[in-house]
Amino acid sequence: MDLDRAKNRLQDGYCLWVGAGVTKQLWPGAPQWGELTKKLEALAELADDCSLQYPERLGRCSDKLGSDLFRRHLRKIYYTDLCEALLKRAAQSLEDGDGIPPESRKVAALGQLANPIVSFNIEPLSSTLLARSAGPARIIPFIKPQTQRIEFREFVKTFQRIVYHPHGLSTVDSIMTEKDYENLDGTLAFELAVHTAFGNHLAIVGMSLQDEYLRKQIHKFRSQIDSITWFNSQFGDLEIWARCNQVEMVWVEWSKFWEAWSTADVPEEDLMIACCRVLDAAAKELSGGSAYRMAQPVSDDFLRNKMLEDSARIGEPGELRLVDGQAPSDICRRFRELLRAKDIRIPMALHYLRDVL
Repeated sequence: MDLDRAKNRLQDGYCLWVGAGVTKQLWPGAPQWGELTKKLEALAELADDCSLQYPERLGRCSDKLGSDLFRRHLRKIYYTDLCEALLKRAAQSLEDGDGIPPESRKVAALGQLANPIVSFNIEPLSSTLLARSAGPARIIPFIKPQTQRIEFREFVKTFQRIVYHPHGLSTVDSIMTEKDYENLDGTLAFELAVHTAFGNHLAIVGMSLQDEYLRKQIHKFRSQIDSITWFNSQFGDLEIWARCNQVEMVWVEWSKFWEAWSTADVPEEDLMIACCRVLDAAAKELSGGSAYRMAQPVSDDFLRNKMLEDSARIGEPGELRLVDGQAPSDICRRFRELLRAKDIRIPMALHYLRDVL
């Protein structure tokens, strides 16, 4: 199927699954599964073993490094570095006068008619651009039972579109290793993605579909999903599986894919609010991280040191990182000034924590 026909099929709305290819649109340096695995293997001083699946290889990395150090490396590679890249692009766009990079506009365009959205990424920033650019949104990640629950939402009494993250987030809990996948099995999150596509068109973007459990679920519930359209630049040995399961493959170069999404219908106010959310989160990370920043004004040495230990344990930078010589907060301030000049009010938002029942 060609790209235009595939897009026409989706005009009435669709369930959207996204993977690392969407993060890569925002930051070309974002690692895919293979690149991420090789980076962590190098840090763990382990040889590549291509006979193993990625979760098995990442499990070996976690065992060698220890779970805390593995988590810190994962956060830096997939979240902290992304925050820096997004702030750099924002600073460049502010110099140009627009303030919003064109690649962010394209991601926002992809999400305009998508509901619900399921992101298999372990960062929430691309999800904010996908969903918040069409109005208020909630981001709900998978959290392990022993972890305090977290949501990202706004203080508004109106409909909020949901973005699910069944693989969690690198800043909280993430599903990366073979053991993680075993723990995911039997949870509501395990079959969440395929259930959100019930009776709907399903668009799959930026995903290799290497996760066998997703392919099995598509096969099991295929008759209860309308069309399935898989956009990719290569399909490898999964072409036969796709044809057998009536998954329409749309081969397309990624540059052409993103060009095809019109930004004309993206509400400018909602897009700017989404970008502001992203930049605020990125600036907090590059200012040391939330826990690190909370510890700074604490006068009690014992309590402050405990908070700093927690900050280090979860992999926060623990120090200010300048962005091309600029303080992250200064870039956010300039963007907020742009919003005020356009008379755009930023609604209050929060990371919503609650105890597990």
